Amino acid sequence: MLLASALSLLLVVVCCSATDPPVFVEDGAKSGNAGCVDNDVKCSVWASQGECQTNAAWMMGNCRRSCQSCQGGDRAWKLRSHIASSYDNTSGIQNFTINKVMIESLRLDHMEIDETTEIMKAHGRLALTWNDTRLIWDREQWGISWLNFYWIQIWTPQVIQTNAPNAQPGIVSGKVLAANYTGQVFMWTDFSFSAACPFDYSAYPGDQQECCFKIDDKRYFAVRFMVSEETKRLAQESGSNTHLTGWKVDNVDVRENNYVIKVLSDWKVDPYDFESTNCEICVRVKRNAPYYRTQLVGPAIATAIITLTSFLVGDFALQLWLLIASMALQLCSMVVLNARLPPTTSGNPTILKFYGFNMASTVIMFVTTVLLYNLAHLRSAVPPPHFVDQLLGMIEKFIPCMRVDNNESKLTEVQMNEEAGAGGAGSASLGKRYYASLASVLKYLVFIFFFAIYLLVIFSCFAI
Repeated sequence: MLLASALSLLLVVVCCSATDPPVFVEDGAKSGNAGCVDNDVKCSVWASQGECQTNAAWMMGNCRRSCQSCQGGDRAWKLRSHIASSYDNTSGIQNFTINKVMIESLRLDHMEIDETTEIMKAHGRLALTWNDTRLIWDREQWGISWLNFYWIQIWTPQVIQTNAPNAQPGIVSGKVLAANYTGQVFMWTDFSFSAACPFDYSAYPGDQQECCFKIDDKRYFAVRFMVSEETKRLAQESGSNTHLTGWKVDNVDVRENNYVIKVLSDWKVDPYDFESTNCEICVRVKRNAPYYRTQLVGPAIATAIITLTSFLVGDFALQLWLLIASMALQLCSMVVLNARLPPTTSGNPTILKFYGFNMASTVIMFVTTVLLYNLAHLRSAVPPPHFVDQLLGMIEKFIPCMRVDNNESKLTEVQMNEEAGAGGAGSASLGKRYYASLASVLKYLVFIFFFAIYLLVIFSCFAI
């Protein structure tokens, strides 16, 4: 524990942060010191062409200045040669052991989301650490406590992404290696991962999407990645600073997968379905478009209010005009909704279901209002049954707002007398509007029914 604490403290001293490579302060690290020279005049040209990566063994030794490999001066290169003389970078493969690599830190810098192809990309940096006893040296003898290496000089985990699309494989590059005299090795590497994930738009425009990037070593079952709680906390903090257009990172989780150990202990359980995933970087993002709610949810609620309040209007004709206006506004809102909907959907978004429910309910209420309008203006010589009058009287007693003004029947009698005087007895035989009260009560009952249905639907669709 004391050794681990000392290493962590030393790492903080020599590094800007856990996810940044160390800045060494050993003697001879400056390019102007003795030994930090290029042995060939073309070294700068070769370095600009990427030869420091493709031909590292020769370039790091002969083009130290151009490849920036001057750390430690000549003592460092003598120490590297001393280590290389007895170093076998096959690690535990020949001994059939598993190398344990700790994910020290994870930082997400940038993310991209393509909703058309449902592909999510993540760009950032990984900091890995492991213990290599073949790299132990005497600090007092060599005068060096930290030593940097290039990736081909010592054993390193070969990190790959196992669930990348074929056309867009994951990229792990920019490896920086540093070892402590105790044998503790640190590696900083940049990554660009992409994964195809099934998107769920049921909560659109407040939807959340989650995608996992599965990583493993290129040599399956040779390395086990481990994750500490501190790594999970740092990854979660880095998510708040990740650049992502139109979205925001809601959660970043680094998960271990113990399936590798289970397979090695009893591979006969499922020998033909090996899951090579060793570790998962799962990112959950949330759509950050508040104006979508204004453009989509606002008109839906507004038209629903117009539809419901139309029943509170006493005149049937005015109610019909309000329902027509509501349907026209809903059609205009659907045009905006169609332009905003995601290009591909695995299911119908809730907002789309509400638009359909609102339009269907408005049409039903429009047809119902037309029928009630005809019922209210129906003239008949035969009054409704007596039990209907009693039921209407009871309802009007407890709910006075449903009562029909008696002036309606009086006006009807006056109109009938005028029509009888103008057109004779045939016009008087049209009868009275006995069903006006029934139409009024039915209208309010329909309002109460749809009002309750709308409350349930709105609460289930938009409740947070």
